[in-house]
Amino acid sequence: MNENYWFLWILLASTLIAQAQQRSKGIYVIDAETQKPIPFVAVKNSRSNEGSYTNRSGRFELLEFRQSDTLCIKHLGYEAKKIRIDQLKDTVVGLYQLPVELDEVVINTKRLHPKTTVLGYANKSKILTWYMQPQMEFAVLLKYHKALTKATIKEIQIPINTKQLGAKREKKRKFRTAFRVQVYENNDGIPGKSLLQQPPMVICNEKSANLLKIQLQQPFPQFGAEGVFIGVEMLGAIDDAGTVRYQDRGRQILPGLRFTRKNKRRLSTKSYVKYPFLENTWKSIASLTHFEDKGYKLAASIVVVYDRK
Repeated sequence: MNENYWFLWILLASTLIAQAQQRSKGIYVIDAETQKPIPFVAVKNSRSNEGSYTNRSGRFELLEFRQSDTLCIKHLGYEAKKIRIDQLKDTVVGLYQLPVELDEVVINTKRLHPKTTVLGYANKSKILTWYMQPQMEFAVLLKYHKALTKATIKEIQIPINTKQLGAKREKKRKFRTAFRVQVYENNDGIPGKSLLQQPPMVICNEKSANLLKIQLQQPFPQFGAEGVFIGVEMLGAIDDAGTVRYQDRGRQILPGLRFTRKNKRRLSTKSYVKYPFLENTWKSIASLTHFEDKGYKLAASIVVVYDRK
């Protein structure tokens, strides 16, 4: 009889453990109004700080979770949402768009002599290649020495390296990587709010050009006297379905981003790094062991259009 009770107790305990922590669960994130899927939404488990992004179809595979865990779902332009897994009535989560708040912009319709200039370091020589980890973001400040009249940013240029270090004579390794490009305001020397309604997504592979030229959509972000931060958030390697692969988490993957120690007399810079799924706070790039030799900066550039005085 005791043996029977012991067997039942083990069976009950095993069942409770299985219910407490499950292996996987598929969740879809959609626009609550249009009912359309939202790709590349950040979904994080607040208990473990583990998470990833939805794929192109808005699907997210939640791994190793407990029913009592809370999901933090966040995407630019939408209200952030926190929800306990045991409160999910189905596998679909809807996000509501935030109202668009744009600063008042005075447009000069008589811009007869606009001038275009490139600010940054994309064309600098002797630049370092460094391979980012997935779920990591770099940002660099580009601040000009003088204010430009009614200046707007129309293009971002990011130099990359599609080869692995030490593999000059080898064939290029095939890869497919997604990252997001941002423009932040300068908030007292630290990246502030985003100046883009929809940050562009870049899908990069071994055939990509060594200088990525990312055209921005209207309304173009303003380039004010305080300058702007250009950010690159590495999502990670993706498959044909547009799903970020979990096995690449924590690894340095292609392409490599280019950094430089060169300076320009009329341009001020600061470089920062953050891990959106962990601390989500900006730290100086010098805090990384790879950059103990201080002074490196992300070798990005911007194309600025402004009124000629």
